[in-house]
Amino acid sequence: MEIYIELIQLIDKHYTHERGVRFYADKLCLSAKYLTSLVKSISGNTVQQLVFKAIVKKAIFLVTSTDKSIKEISDYLNFPNASAFGTFFKKQVGMSPINYREKETKEIIAANELATRFYQACLTKSEFGKLAQRYLAGRGITPEIIEKFSIGVSLPGYTSLVKALGKRGCREELLIKAGLGVKGRNGAYDKFRGRVMIPIEDARGHVVGFGGRIL
Repeated sequence: MEIYIELIQLIDKHYTHERGVRFYADKLCLSAKYLTSLVKSISGNTVQQLVFKAIVKKAIFLVTSTDKSIKEISDYLNFPNASAFGTFFKKQVGMSPINYREKETKEIIAANELATRFYQACLTKSEFGKLAQRYLAGRGITPEIIEKFSIGVSLPGYTSLVKALGKRGCREELLIKAGLGVKGRNGAYDKFRGRVMIPIEDARGHVVGFGGRIL
């Protein structure tokens, strides 16, 4: 197990440049055959599969969480060109980097739309929502304005939204990327709690974020 841990540390340090078993075997002063057999018995993966998993994990992060171009990501991960990276990514993930990015963007937009409806329902159908309605009325915010701007309220509980959207198929990881959740030690929890929520839309009318006012 100690050798396996050392291997994982080496892969984490060198995976963007070194992908062959020989490099890691030499670093560990072992034969490639022995290292392959050992790693397979412990993890069920080959050394190269472990390297590829590290590359894919980083590639997915760069594709979905940055605005880097596919060529920039390809260069960062030391592929000969963007085409080679695209071929590798599609083989490992099942779709091209561009399609994966578009899919993630669509999922985030969908999650924001669901969150908007959830916050609206909390405003009109919960006890906490009644408090928020009184707050809004006291500031001259009419029901017409509330409807026009899709104003809602986030509940004070820590996981109200995360649980509600989870039942609709939204992964915790997605909610964190969308800015709706925060990663905690025991799973994601709601980023917005006990606030009047106002959706922020882009030029196409897609909800891309929220403004909030603590009650």
